[in-house]
Amino acid sequence: MYYGKKKGIIIAISAGVTILVLIIIAIVILTTTDLFKSNKTLFWKYAQGLYNKDEGITTSQLQDLIKMMEQNPYTTKGKVIVNYSDGEDEKEIANLQINSENDKLSDYSHVDFKLNSFNQNMLNVDYVQSKNKYALKSDEIVTAYVGVKNENLKVLTQKFGLTDTTNIPDELSESTFKLSDLFEITENEKQHILETYSEVVVNNIPESNYSKLTESTIVKNGQTYTTTAYRLDLSAQEIKTIASKVFQMLKTDSITLNLISSKLKLLGLDEDKASIEEIKNYIDDIITLINDTELTDMSFTVYNYKGENIATEILIKNMQKYTIYKDTNSITIQNNDLSGNSSVVKTIQINYQSKSTQTSANIKYLEDNEEKINISISNIGTVSNGNIETNLDISVLLRNDETYTISYNQNLEFVDNIDNKIELNATNSVMLNDYTKEQLSSLITALTQRIQAVYNEKMQLFYNLSSMNANSVKSRTTNNDNNTNLNNELVNNYNSRFEKYKGNITGAQLKTLKLTVESNNDSADTDNTIKMYIDNIETNENTNVDTNSNYSVQMEYGSNGFINKIVANKI
Repeated sequence: MYYGKKKGIIIAISAGVTILVLIIIAIVILTTTDLFKSNKTLFWKYAQGLYNKDEGITTSQLQDLIKMMEQNPYTTKGKVIVNYSDGEDEKEIANLQINSENDKLSDYSHVDFKLNSFNQNMLNVDYVQSKNKYALKSDEIVTAYVGVKNENLKVLTQKFGLTDTTNIPDELSESTFKLSDLFEITENEKQHILETYSEVVVNNIPESNYSKLTESTIVKNGQTYTTTAYRLDLSAQEIKTIASKVFQMLKTDSITLNLISSKLKLLGLDEDKASIEEIKNYIDDIITLINDTELTDMSFTVYNYKGENIATEILIKNMQKYTIYKDTNSITIQNNDLSGNSSVVKTIQINYQSKSTQTSANIKYLEDNEEKINISISNIGTVSNGNIETNLDISVLLRNDETYTISYNQNLEFVDNIDNKIELNATNSVMLNDYTKEQLSSLITALTQRIQAVYNEKMQLFYNLSSMNANSVKSRTTNNDNNTNLNNELVNNYNSRFEKYKGNITGAQLKTLKLTVESNNDSADTDNTIKMYIDNIETNENTNVDTNSNYSVQMEYGSNGFINKIVANKI
């Protein structure tokens, strides 16, 4: 009896262990393999592989930068350069220098713009914001800052002739809006949206719409893969039904409605337009539009290779096919036209990287593997080190190997304080708020006329320079006489800016000439800089001109024909 009981216990234990092992094996099979899973389950499993929340560019660098900029003074030095190439020669068309000083705690900002084209200065503009004053200055137009005070704006608009000022505030309140706030969504909100609307979509698709395609081949990066593909087919009517039900659900979803309302208010919409009821009315319009719009059948296919989604295909029947290839930190989207209107294969390649000291992204647009557009952006550095360098490069290929490139480089540096802040006061600025209606009308008329005159002058200068630079490419095949004429035109155009001040002029005119020389020297290359002397003393930025005196001005020329020296003596 004892041995019989012992044998029974052993058999029972063995059977229990066997069952336990089988249960563990079944759990492993069900959780780690696709065995026994439906086509519907497997489609959504691999469709989710297109997005990995652990990949991508983190925003910590940007968030740290924004916080630091709110609390500390900083300066930026930036430059935009536009180049053109015809496949043989490359020319700089224009460059824009942008330097700024910023101190948000002191409510101060100063930005200096210098626009140059073909090595000639075209426009200089200063912008200053100090407390509630906002002003611009361009010495070629007016030597004082012209601006407005953020007060009595209703009265100011009335002076401009606006009779209905109902919606004009007396002052613009400081906005606390940040771009990052617009896209800020909590994890609970994300989870709610995902669960709520994925359930609506999935529950309204019949099981029969899913299918499995074994040994389905696809080419990725030149390599052919044999995959197991899972496909979802949707008719036009099914797409309409799903879309309508998603928006019907949104009308009853108080969490998402309140989220949308808060974002609309961030954008500045008033309470009525950003209200829940107004959003619901807008949703009704969308549902009506969906039902009235003619759609076409679509299919979605995910390609599974060794448990990974290596490609996703979206087919719009008889119209377009989009194939999405995903790798670590990169996405490629390929478009094929199925309508017969074009045989060109269009591709977008996106690569992104995020490190502790560098965040970067590169976007390329190709047609039949020929690169048409290339965009690269990077932020290098850390807030803790006190500086960030930003680089943006855009290249656009046109026909006949013509290429335009735009590059922007900026260095942002945090400083202890901003020295020599520009204070907007009665000696250096005019505030439009302080003018009567009649005075304002006269001032605006004078400014408009001066702006128009400067604009016409600059446009003519740009036209001449662009024409000469375009012709200079062709001049390699022309004779020396043509080259000489072209050079003479360029020299004469350059010198004319200064020669109009030759002879006896007033102190005010000399001051303008001095500013023109300084502007020229800021933008010109070494060969085209000018030395200026007043009463035998070389000038600098701090040299004062006696506006109550008259001066005799003479010019001297270098071996290249360009003016290189200006001498002014008080009469």
